[in-house]
Amino acid sequence: MKKVLILTRAFDGGGTETAMLSLVQALIKEEYQVKIMCIRKAGVLLEKFPKEICIEEIPFQNEFYRFVVNGKRVPTSSIKIAVFKLLKKIYMKRYPENGDKNMLYHKILKYTDCITEEFDLALDFYGYGGFATAYLAEKIAAKRKAVWIHDENIHWIGKISEYFLHFQRIYCVSNAVKSAFVSQCPRYAEKAETFYNLTDIERIRERGREPLSDSVYVGKFKILTVGRLVDQKGYDYAIEAARILRERQFEFTWFVIGDGEDKNQLKRMVDAYNLKSSFIFLGRKENPLPYMKNCDLYVQPSRSEGYSTTVLEAKALQCIILVSDIPSNRELIKDGENGFLCKLNAESIADRICEIKRNSELIKSVQKNLSLEEMDFSSEVKKLEQLLKAE
Repeated sequence: MKKVLILTRAFDGGGTETAMLSLVQALIKEEYQVKIMCIRKAGVLLEKFPKEICIEEIPFQNEFYRFVVNGKRVPTSSIKIAVFKLLKKIYMKRYPENGDKNMLYHKILKYTDCITEEFDLALDFYGYGGFATAYLAEKIAAKRKAVWIHDENIHWIGKISEYFLHFQRIYCVSNAVKSAFVSQCPRYAEKAETFYNLTDIERIRERGREPLSDSVYVGKFKILTVGRLVDQKGYDYAIEAARILRERQFEFTWFVIGDGEDKNQLKRMVDAYNLKSSFIFLGRKENPLPYMKNCDLYVQPSRSEGYSTTVLEAKALQCIILVSDIPSNRELIKDGENGFLCKLNAESIADRICEIKRNSELIKSVQKNLSLEEMDFSSEVKKLEQLLKAE
């Protein structure tokens, strides 16, 4: 039985973590022995992972170093948190992350322990310039190593590019992401390969049919957006578009499912435009798929994506979809065929929503095309078998 180690940051509820869960399930089905190592053993998806796999935190010699690379607080006293925050600021100034070498990661690697276990395959699934990439490269023994790139906006790539020498593959979740990566890191072009996230389409459709009982989720024309409340997802454009639609006396209710660091800022924006009854934050939902299934229009105005999990789910549920015209979305949506693209500005979003709403024949055509579209990503896992066999 082949032994696979997967590294990640934590088990939050985003598309990356959801995709990791699908990968783990596929590997177990293929009879790989799977182990996970993480920066922080916490998050809403942690309980979803199979109980038979071992999940351990990366062994830092002092919890301060976990705090530096964690991105979130460690469970400790308020006094220790204050001290850690101060020390972290000093570290970030003294040991810069960008340049020919990531001095911060070089420093922290000295205070992490190796593990004696050896693996056939070690995968840094998180990527995003995280410390797990450095730890896997320097501290893990494996016959083959791979790292994932999840977003076409890779401004952080300099933090980890020196470690790519240790990896046999650099998996990009879409052709758009691969193009962005090769453009910035041409010396590693031969290692780059597109690896679409393993997505269980039938499971999505099954969960989409689950009963929906939410008295708030009502309206004649329900628009829905699902995703973390962060700048990348373009919620500010959505709110501006909602303001324009209201000024045009367009009847709608726009719902948002998700949570994130920009929540309060976005709510203030909604309040400032007096949109509280038209733009409604529903918070995080354990299963957002019935909401998708029952919306009139699914809108994703992202600034950047890798291969959007939520758009893929909306396609599987045959939703009418409007997304920003960015490279990764063009791989998912063909304008006027299986959904709609629009320029990334509020006026264009509002215009296309109005256009979609009044063109019932086009909507029927799009829904028919979605019903005929084949969506199967199960064969992607075979790319790992190919990597193991590669010389």
